[in-house]
Amino acid sequence: MIENMRALIMIARRGSFVAAAEALDLSPSVLTKRVMQLEAAVNVRLLDRTTRSVGLTADGEYHLKRMTDAVNLHDEAVAAMRKGAAQLEGTIRIKLPTTQGFLHLSGLVQRFVQAHPSLNVEVLLMDGPFNPATEGFDIAISAFPLSFDGVIDTFLWPVRRSLIASPDYVGSRGCPENPRQLQSHDCLVYQPTGANWPFIGPEGRISVAVRARISSNDMLLLLNGAKAGLGIGMISRYVSSAAIAAGEVVEILEGYAVPDLWIKAMVPSDRAMVPRVQHLLAFFRERAPLFGQGR
Repeated sequence: MIENMRALIMIARRGSFVAAAEALDLSPSVLTKRVMQLEAAVNVRLLDRTTRSVGLTADGEYHLKRMTDAVNLHDEAVAAMRKGAAQLEGTIRIKLPTTQGFLHLSGLVQRFVQAHPSLNVEVLLMDGPFNPATEGFDIAISAFPLSFDGVIDTFLWPVRRSLIASPDYVGSRGCPENPRQLQSHDCLVYQPTGANWPFIGPEGRISVAVRARISSNDMLLLLNGAKAGLGIGMISRYVSSAAIAAGEVVEILEGYAVPDLWIKAMVPSDRAMVPRVQHLLAFFRERAPLFGQGR
């Protein structure tokens, strides 16, 4: 099928069977047979043929880019396999969340690049919903539940969250006994997950709308606000565990579980089989236990 598509692509580029056959070092009769096999397999006429010219049909024009992408991915995969995993080449574009990017993922990307000297990496640090297919990225790491058409979600690891506040804040404002009492407290809100905080307790799952004294897309800023006594924050444990251990903040409402966030990799479906993308995803998955710290 790949070689049949390659034949059709070359005919479209060269504008004739003879020129395409010369470019592919094939006879025109072989090229004709390949196009006929492709059209028979998909049950669609892709070429208009006359005694004077040959051109793509409307269906052929519509599917040309898909066929070109498929042939290019095939050739790239074969070339990478022949060279071996240590010879990954090309550029990979990655979107990482800001805090997690700074704390963990950026270091993993650096290690991956060091292991593959022929690879180039472009990294964008950004929070919020992001469609890698429309933005031209190979991988987007996210904790958002939102999915996109033409994008494959691969779940990587869970991230535990808990409520924290400084001992001074608890001493001056008191400690809430149930999540609904948070509505009378100053809260530190992580913008990407919003001000509706979910909990699982004896009465089941509930959601509480809190008032944000500070809201930010940087979880480290919120942690520092909590340490300064500015409010209660719902902070991921990989960010807050050191401050908890040092006594700078304490956990509150421990009888109510905060649902885990699931970190996932979003990959455009037409990039999923690219070797450098597959190897980086495997590299992340193998190191998932690193993100269980503080659980």
